[in-house]
Amino acid sequence: MKQNVFLTLGIILLFVSGCLTGSDDGKDEPKVKDKKILSFNKSRIMLIENEQYDFVLKIEPPAEENEVLLWSFVDANSTVDFTTNAVKQSSLNAMGFKEKDLTLTVTLYDSLEFAALGYLAPDYGSASMEISVRKITVNIIAEPLATYLEYRFIASSPEQDYLGLPVVYMWDFGDGEIVEGKNKSQVTHTFTSADNYQVKIELSAVIHKGDDHFYTIAKNTKTINVKPGLADDLELIISPQDTTWNTASGLTLSVETNLNRLDYPDQIKWVIDYGDGESDEYEDYLDNRTISHRYYNNGDYTLDVAIFNLATKDLLTQDSAIIHINNLQFLLATNYLNAKIAMYSVRHFGKLASDGTFTQQSEEAKHFNFGGSVNNPLVWSGNTFSTQSIYETGTQTTTVTFTGKVSDDATEIVRLEYSYDYINTDYQGKEWTRLTRFVLEKVPLTNNSAYRYSRYESGSQIGRYVSGFEDWNKIYNPSNETADYNYMDNLDWQNNTLGEPEITIEFEKQ
Repeated sequence: MKQNVFLTLGIILLFVSGCLTGSDDGKDEPKVKDKKILSFNKSRIMLIENEQYDFVLKIEPPAEENEVLLWSFVDANSTVDFTTNAVKQSSLNAMGFKEKDLTLTVTLYDSLEFAALGYLAPDYGSASMEISVRKITVNIIAEPLATYLEYRFIASSPEQDYLGLPVVYMWDFGDGEIVEGKNKSQVTHTFTSADNYQVKIELSAVIHKGDDHFYTIAKNTKTINVKPGLADDLELIISPQDTTWNTASGLTLSVETNLNRLDYPDQIKWVIDYGDGESDEYEDYLDNRTISHRYYNNGDYTLDVAIFNLATKDLLTQDSAIIHINNLQFLLATNYLNAKIAMYSVRHFGKLASDGTFTQQSEEAKHFNFGGSVNNPLVWSGNTFSTQSIYETGTQTTTVTFTGKVSDDATEIVRLEYSYDYINTDYQGKEWTRLTRFVLEKVPLTNNSAYRYSRYESGSQIGRYVSGFEDWNKIYNPSNETADYNYMDNLDWQNNTLGEPEITIEFEKQ
């Protein structure tokens, strides 16, 4: 259904001569018209509400006398038509569009045919244009700059970018300063003090033909909270400031700030340098927090925590702590030791004469285990340790002893000696003595936890740690001054036929 005209029209009408040609027999017959090419200078345009616009149409070849143009504006709900005399170049001046999407189609008709047949008349060409009518919006983007008082402001208006109209920007920063100009979509401004400011932007443009007045086409307001200089107020403290830890697990420290996200709601950048070649960086808010990190090597490290402004990258505050990584302090706190070796050897059995001559009677190859632990706690004196337990039952006395030394950084057992001494002064009228002893040197230690250090290893290579070994039993008969005697050869670490050679060492705090 056709609706009333909603456009104000300015029509430029030009006419060109048409002509009729005669036939060969001298009788006049109407010439059959050819299709013509109609075109706009643009196939799609964007307008703002109430903007005045010239729709310029070009006709090739030129329009003839008695030809008309039908202008049809079609949106989702209605169609509005206008007819004008066709000219070589016609234009329709219109304004008053409201926000919508519509299509303009212009069709060329013969005026007599159109008068007789209306919309059923044949057309001689047409052209279309898509029209988007929009309200102009503008947003304010505020970016902090080098100092906390300085900002960059950007007027972001996506629709305005398509208009092609000269636009004037007027900025009101809320502190009494106003900036206006055609090339002011981006401006910088420095406030004089921290406060809340209502920053306003207004866009204006000439939208009426023949009227040089700039009309407001968009405006917006944004509250800018200019905060005090954070670097002047912020404090950071790491605790403890000087501490000793080990390589077994992560060290945890506290980081406290005198301000939090309620005082400064924007995110900042945390940079943590652990001093061992590793660091962390992340964006987060101001608040107290804990830092955990594991150091894998003994030494002294400086842990540094710094806070930066995200926008300006300025350093706001920092603090440092000294970290001593040394396992010795924690190893010296252990009070329990278990040390064992297992290996292949041959035990020789026989008689020992009074002159010391040994006569072998048999032998036994076996995978033997030696060592263990004692009931009494370890006693440390500097880097050296010792412990001993004595067990007495009747005529029997057993003494188990550990002595040794560890390296200054607690990564190695410099020397460990184990001995098991047994004596029974009345074993069926005889004296029974026994000794088992081994010495380990340069054994690496692993820090399993703060107060646990160990070494577990198997294979022939562990023979390099054993620098001394002996094991013998003697039952002496005073009546004939002879003895039943057995002893073991040196350990054969290359032989695993009866089991793998093994070494076990454990220091613990119990």
